[in-house]
Amino acid sequence: MYNALFQPLRIGPKLLKNRLFAASHGVGFGYRDPDAMLAIRKMKAEGGWAAVATEQTEIHPTSDLSPYSGLRAWDADDLPVISAVSKAIQGGGAPSAIELCHSGLNVSNLGTREVPIGPTALPTQQYLPAIPEPFYAREMSLADIEAFRQWHIAATKLSIKAGYDIVLVFAMGTLSLLHQFLNPRLNRRRDKYGGSLENRARLLIEVLDDTRAVLGKSAALGVRLSVADLLGDPKGPPEALYQLLNGKADFWDLSFFRGGVLASGSGRSDFDGDAYLHSLEAAREVFETPLTTTRFFDTPDAMNAAVKSGLIDFVTVARQSISDPFFPQKLAAGELEAIRPCIKCNICVSGDLSYVPVSCTQNPAFGEEWRRGWHPEIPKISKRRKRVMVIGAGSAGLEASLRLSERGHKVTLLEQNKTVGGRVNFIAQLPGLDRWHQVVDYRLKRLLCQSEVALKTDQLVTLDWVINQAQGYDHIALATGAKWRLDVVDRTTTRPLATDGSLPIYPPTKAINLSSGKTLIFDLEHYQIASQLALLRQAAGDLVTLATPCAEIAPWTHKTMEQQSVQAKLLRAGIQIVPHVNLSRLTRGEAELRCVFTDRAKRASYDRVILVGLRQPSNMKYALEKTRSLNGQWTAIGEADVPGTVGQSVRSGFKFALEFEEAVATEVKRTRPLVGKTQRE
Repeated sequence: MYNALFQPLRIGPKLLKNRLFAASHGVGFGYRDPDAMLAIRKMKAEGGWAAVATEQTEIHPTSDLSPYSGLRAWDADDLPVISAVSKAIQGGGAPSAIELCHSGLNVSNLGTREVPIGPTALPTQQYLPAIPEPFYAREMSLADIEAFRQWHIAATKLSIKAGYDIVLVFAMGTLSLLHQFLNPRLNRRRDKYGGSLENRARLLIEVLDDTRAVLGKSAALGVRLSVADLLGDPKGPPEALYQLLNGKADFWDLSFFRGGVLASGSGRSDFDGDAYLHSLEAAREVFETPLTTTRFFDTPDAMNAAVKSGLIDFVTVARQSISDPFFPQKLAAGELEAIRPCIKCNICVSGDLSYVPVSCTQNPAFGEEWRRGWHPEIPKISKRRKRVMVIGAGSAGLEASLRLSERGHKVTLLEQNKTVGGRVNFIAQLPGLDRWHQVVDYRLKRLLCQSEVALKTDQLVTLDWVINQAQGYDHIALATGAKWRLDVVDRTTTRPLATDGSLPIYPPTKAINLSSGKTLIFDLEHYQIASQLALLRQAAGDLVTLATPCAEIAPWTHKTMEQQSVQAKLLRAGIQIVPHVNLSRLTRGEAELRCVFTDRAKRASYDRVILVGLRQPSNMKYALEKTRSLNGQWTAIGEADVPGTVGQSVRSGFKFALEFEEAVATEVKRTRPLVGKTQRE
């Protein structure tokens, strides 16, 4: 069915077994915790990918990504780690690829304290534009440029010594010094490295020639290239750059990071597919070596069609390789229902942008392969078969039931509603979040194939009923979720909201089908619900005011690379945004908002208030805690234990199922650093 994706392909001196390439991406472990990081890469290789790439690999102390943790190829001290990663990937059955990068203006060198460098003297530019830093880069002299070329040559030699099959030259967005030279917004030089497109491309061409000379026939040379900043540039459109670069590499991975901002190419909300497609078509007409792209083709059908049509030669995949490392293997076997689809929530990115190990909403085993010994596909069969009642068929309950049944336990899954899914059903109704329902769809389809699971919906489950039924089960997993609080108690405010009852207050789950009116939405979640609910209510005819104690709407979505596009949509829709306020009281049909800095109050009349506040576990948990007769016989999981993200609920269900009836909980291992020694010693 997907024959085009499973044809071999030669890239330079290397032969790929299929057309599915596991792209470079950060995992948050890097050189600080290499054991966990290389286990991730090995797992992907075992999953059948044509090749598996590392994350960004710094080539010099002037490209220090701290506090982010990637790989390093500064000198021979880094050889043990990068060699171990290459061997792990190859041991899993795939060629290894290393991505060499100097980040130029994108880093402040906070760890090494080296002076940042760039094509032009400008402030350093961080991943998160909401947190600018008071640091500057020095404009590189010709001697600096020559030194940079030598650093790249040295890192390339180190990569060959480490045994890599593919070396990727990184020229993608403002993340890369090479792209910064290409970018006319960032490169204002007047010498042979600035001005015309030919001059701005000079350094990239020199580096490619240098790299080719080092590699010879020992490894393939690939380039990750963003061209979005050249679109509409009369002095140097992408087509002209393609002509300059043709023949310089064994393959090209084109990306579309508009405006040099990473979020524009990897977020869910702001992506110009038509412009990108035109750029790909232009590249196809010029490049004589294989062409690929990251992010654009994100379903098996789209991937297969793109390769079959000849638009691209293979597909480079990042997030889908996280949500399902065994995607190629399942696709080749025709096991489409077993594929764990990426929902593009960018929770993975939020880990990297929080300087911690990356996690995945769909794949709770990601990042735990070495630390806890978790495997996303191979269950540990239980020695003793037990009967387990799972109450609640939301994300935690579905995941727990699926994993318990795979381990050999007999499961009864009860849901009070007529449909399963819990809060995911609500989230998926919001604008742009329909993909979230795949969290439910994937697990439900798998569950219905499990003979050891009895799913019962539309069940009235009371405390007395649970106590009476408990005798027939060995254990009860309580996955009844959480409910929204309506009292404005949050991280900073501990006093309940003062109200005389004249203005109705609705939780988000009750706000979708309201009649139109003048609506105040107050956001204490700071993630995605309030902003998307505001767009939905505005489209339904409401006059919406969206208020928050923060300086901007949904600040946490900076970590998922969505905040700028989300706030832009709100402003374009005409939604009034009121920052820096707390909701202090509701009286006489008016809402009082107080400035978090001056405490000055402003009042306005509304028809209703939608409070996107905190959540608390359902009442069933507290009732069971008071029932001594069931002590030790039940466990709260997901939001019935503690509210959090959907990914945290999935992980809670997964962890409960894996540790159920085990003697001890899974240990969290970590790499022990060497003290007083270098890696070479």
